[in-house]
Amino acid sequence: MVKYVLIFLFLITYFVHGQSEAEDFLSTDLDLSMTLEDLMNVEIVTASKKKESFFETSSAVYVVTAEDMKRRGVKNVVEALRGVPGVQVSQRSNNSWEVAIRGFDNLFSNKLLVLVDGRSVYSPVFSGVYWSTVNYPIEDLKRIEVVRGPGSTVWGANAVNGVINIITKSSKETTGTFLQAEYGTESEEYTIRHGFAVDEEEKMHMRVYGQFQNLEPLDYGTRPAPSNNEDGDWDNIMGGMRLDYEITEFESLRLSADGFSQKYTALNSLTTRSFHENQTDGFNTILEYNKEISATESFSTKFYYDYLHLNEEGRLSHKTHTYDGSATYSVILGEIHDLTLGGGARIINNISEDSSNLVNIQPRRDSVVNYNLFLQDKITLIDSKLYLTLGSKVDFLEYTGTEVQPSAKLTYLVNENNTVWLSATESARSPSRYEHNGVILYAVNGNDDVETEKLKAYEVGYRRKFENAALTMTAFYFDYDDLVQVDSGTFNLVNSGSADSYGFELAFDYNLRENWKVRTSYTYFDADFDTPAQSQEILFYEDKYANNKVAIHSYLEITKSMNWDLSAYYTDSRDTYGSVNQHIGSYIKLDSRLSWQVNDKFECYLLFKNLLDSSTRETGQTYEVPRSGSIGVVYRF
Repeated sequence: MVKYVLIFLFLITYFVHGQSEAEDFLSTDLDLSMTLEDLMNVEIVTASKKKESFFETSSAVYVVTAEDMKRRGVKNVVEALRGVPGVQVSQRSNNSWEVAIRGFDNLFSNKLLVLVDGRSVYSPVFSGVYWSTVNYPIEDLKRIEVVRGPGSTVWGANAVNGVINIITKSSKETTGTFLQAEYGTESEEYTIRHGFAVDEEEKMHMRVYGQFQNLEPLDYGTRPAPSNNEDGDWDNIMGGMRLDYEITEFESLRLSADGFSQKYTALNSLTTRSFHENQTDGFNTILEYNKEISATESFSTKFYYDYLHLNEEGRLSHKTHTYDGSATYSVILGEIHDLTLGGGARIINNISEDSSNLVNIQPRRDSVVNYNLFLQDKITLIDSKLYLTLGSKVDFLEYTGTEVQPSAKLTYLVNENNTVWLSATESARSPSRYEHNGVILYAVNGNDDVETEKLKAYEVGYRRKFENAALTMTAFYFDYDDLVQVDSGTFNLVNSGSADSYGFELAFDYNLRENWKVRTSYTYFDADFDTPAQSQEILFYEDKYANNKVAIHSYLEITKSMNWDLSAYYTDSRDTYGSVNQHIGSYIKLDSRLSWQVNDKFECYLLFKNLLDSSTRETGQTYEVPRSGSIGVVYRF
């Protein structure tokens, strides 16, 4: 198989660059001296709110790099998460996705916390993420850190099954002008960004950007489209800025702001399958200060404001204002204790504007104030060998009171190439505003007495560095209690459910040649749900999942200026709503990107998605994701 691939690439190179360069490519020797040291030792911040080596962390972490996102040709953050072990990504429509970690797949994935530079984008109304609002230009993203498993010790309630932290590049890393245009069969996108030094000493840098995206509606596949209307495009306009100020060598300040406006036509599944015009607007700003007080002591503080206006005609519409302030202090005491502590407060003002009464939340106006404190101590048991990390976060929640979420983690550095870690964590998901006091379709009633959902999680992991490869493996067992369900007699929400889930995740990165890198992942997941006879699930497909998922990303440098990259994803079959019509068969998605760096400033590329099928249904919804192709150009100066 490899021989035929090489012959094919040789022919492409021959016609584009001539015989001599093509022969140079084909005669390249296999280079086993290359390692993945940089990836294994990248400093991550999501697992413990401070920088630590990926290789030494005691959590199941996966890093999606800027190179991954570019080479795969992803158009948004959600697409970048495909192929991450333990993560299920499914597209529902042209502007909505289901993203879940270790089960409980649904539109809002209420046990998953998503952050952008530490700013939570978790909706307090339905406990989840509106992924269409997290649509930053891919070129401005530095990496995405994905922690599978609880992150509640440092991030608090709702970081139950995992944490996704989207980290943007500093403005110092994005100087100059960047232009990108992409046009295809299903979408078009235009991005402009300009970065520059504000002062002569170049201590202050700033960037501004603008982005426009238009996505065609997805296919209906074999199911008939509603006759009363036609689905429409999704238009997204977004712009923003970021300012980074290096006050001194050890002191920095960051200010960022983003705003967006989206218009789309969507099918209202709560009514008689009619279409409605919808609009979503939002704005956020972050102010962050960091200081290294000494070699063993540091301090940071952050404040952000977030505004979201979701206006869905015929369904729920609401305005949400979020104010959040936090501080973190780290200090090394003696040669044993590495302490991280902090706290914060969050104010959430929400106004429900539902005019249909299909989703009725009372009172219309609600204001919630939540506080938190956390402490984590990384204890050195054997220097450079064995570490014990103990910690806990205490949330003071207005709806449910005090929640304590402790964790204990053990890391053993066997040698410079092998790491083993263990963890035991307790985590909680606080009820949303709807669960606290809302009514859906005049039937399902929220309940002031609903308590937090509880999780006890146990994980074991192993990492291995080879000379030209890297391996990570994780096994886990999760025990859920007090899951929120519907009482069949009163139709009130109650904490009556429980579940056990378990699985295995593997990631293997390998440099096949000096110019050929492959990233692979495999996920096995299973679960047992216990729903009492007098209860039923709210989201009655949370217990439907794919047992097996496989992903392969191939990054091949054909010549110094031409790349050919392939991504393949396999997902097991699964049911969703229990109906035969909502059965999702197993599928394989194959994406391809061929790029040519014409010179230092200009690049062009061809991108093809879902090559193996004319359309693929990924969720229980009507829509199917079509095969698509696009051409793009990038210009930098």
